[in-house]
Amino acid sequence: MSLNRKYTWQDFLREHPDHKKKGTKRTSPEGKKAFGSAYKSHIKKYLAERTKKIDEQIKRAEKRRDQRTAKLKEYQKAKRWPLARRQQKRVGLADAAIGRWKRQKDRTKLLQKTFK
Repeated sequence: MSLNRKYTWQDFLREHPDHKKKGTKRTSPEGKKAFGSAYKSHIKKYLAERTKKIDEQIKRAEKRRDQRTAKLKEYQKAKRWPLARRQQKRVGLADAAIGRWKRQKDRTKLLQKTFK
């Protein structure tokens, strides 16, 4: 979902009932200015929360990858090659997931820079 849909005019009016009582229109200069500042503050907060969630996901994926790597080493040491191959695929998938989360974090950081 795009960032434009994360905070709408209706959300703004819910948070600021004084603008609703005044009958401020979104296209008026006052409405544009008020909505613009509220939108920026809301999106900054949203992106900060999203970065925290991504960090948690990265930690979880790294922990999972490390556990699977340890299991892989056990299988290789015991020369259980079919199990080792299967475990190697799982380690690779976990590694790919970490890469995806890191790319997502980079995109989120870039968005945060544009809203400052």
